[in-house]
Amino acid sequence: MSPRPAPLAALDGGLFAFLVLLGLFGWVMVLNVGAALYAGIVMYGHEGEQPDIMDILFDPVVLGTATTIQLLGFVALAVGFSRLRGRPIPLAKPGAALLVALLAGAAVGPAASFLAEHLASLGGLFSAEHLSKLSESIATAGPLGRGLLLLAVCVLAPLGEELVFRGVLWDALQDKLPPLAVWLVTSAIFAAYHLDPLHVISLAPTALMLGWMRYATGSVVPAIAAHFVNNAMGVTWIFVLGFEAEQVVTGPMAAGSAFASALLCWGVWRLGTRPLSD
Repeated sequence: MSPRPAPLAALDGGLFAFLVLLGLFGWVMVLNVGAALYAGIVMYGHEGEQPDIMDILFDPVVLGTATTIQLLGFVALAVGFSRLRGRPIPLAKPGAALLVALLAGAAVGPAASFLAEHLASLGGLFSAEHLSKLSESIATAGPLGRGLLLLAVCVLAPLGEELVFRGVLWDALQDKLPPLAVWLVTSAIFAAYHLDPLHVISLAPTALMLGWMRYATGSVVPAIAAHFVNNAMGVTWIFVLGFEAEQVVTGPMAAGSAFASALLCWGVWRLGTRPLSD
């Protein structure tokens, strides 16, 4: 008796990608509505001067819990969509390319930070309030809040986001687009999902680097590893410098970061399994 085909195995890749994005958007919207309701309840029950909604939502325990739930949902979405289509997420071990990917994840951080700093100096649309609040939450959290935030930022974000964006979404789009186009499109969608304009644009170097890990090796494992190192280094800088510290990334440091990242991406391609001519 032959095994039953996956329910969405025959679905067009473009339509399947749309369903993935719809599921992702729906899950994020459900959580946002829940967060808004929670903030409303807190404000309604608060006597005297009303607390700022940002202070409520960026409370370390609240933020850590909400982000953990969101990212666990990403993992569930990725696994569920993968099974519905009957195409497993590529988790092959990339060998020596993994070490180079780890280095690339560390190298790209200063370039992204430099870009964020200069965008923030423009003000207006590029307000740094969102990132500043996140940094403050991490730096000032108690044991429970800090544990939840570290779990979300350093473990679940690399895992959940890569499984969704460089896993099932990449797999669906590559049925419709050439690999290099999939790299660019998924990188743009990954950056855009962060919503905050400053965060979206400053994430561009990191997004392109993570997508290249997937393209060059055919596996999401190097992207997960590089993402982990990148986020862990960002959190480490917050602990070392404090959330109120001025940025210390200079132009030469940013240029060196960009050059090193590009060189390491080339190294991953040379060690990977995917030819550049695809």
